[in-house]
Amino acid sequence: MRIVATRISPIVLVAVVISGCGGGSLPGKPISVSVSPSSSNVPTSQTRTFTATVRNDASASGVTWEVSASGCPKAIAPIDSCGVLSNVAATTANYTAPDTVPLPAGVTLTARAVADRTKTATANFSVFAAGTISISISPSSPTVETEKTIQLTATVANDPSNAGVMWSITAQSDYCSSFPCGSLFPTSSGSEQPTTYSAPSHIVGPGPALSITATSLTDPTVSASVHMRITCATSTDCIP
Repeated sequence: MRIVATRISPIVLVAVVISGCGGGSLPGKPISVSVSPSSSNVPTSQTRTFTATVRNDASASGVTWEVSASGCPKAIAPIDSCGVLSNVAATTANYTAPDTVPLPAGVTLTARAVADRTKTATANFSVFAAGTISISISPSSPTVETEKTIQLTATVANDPSNAGVMWSITAQSDYCSSFPCGSLFPTSSGSEQPTTYSAPSHIVGPGPALSITATSLTDPTVSASVHMRITCATSTDCIP
């Protein structure tokens, strides 16, 4: 396999070519290309992985990747001002946003089939300032009895993707490695859409010191947490 990489401002072009025994599309089936995610706004200095799917490519040659943006004019912009590609393979590439937001902030990532250069797919997204998203969780001091449930709701502000949050449970000790700590469902939700915490059937000793955390799916550096207090519904639920 031979890899050739060329970076051109304002277009960053990375080509991955895999040699094969033939080329072109399968008989009677035109080549098509799709990119996932097709839209995923990226915070400054952070990285997203994009995947191209090439259908009906007899040579399995993959794609080349191009990054372009009108906010990065060739005559005056540094080569990295649109963002850069890394870990490029035949069907995947990592895009890292620039340190500052381009103006305008829109960026286009294009995947072009090696076997048929007329076949392309794009992901269109915006670069935004990292850390501008904010999250709050309600209730802020949740309490639940053993074997009972309680709903938690995250409110997300300033999220250009409106992607919601990922929920997780953490303990301040290794309690959860020995005893049940409850569960969350669903583990991801939109802004102001609740998740449900189900408490364990019993607690041992003082019980776990649990934190419930909502992490932004658009900017994983932004999160909010609340402490979950579990009480015993009956005396037998508390094990000394």
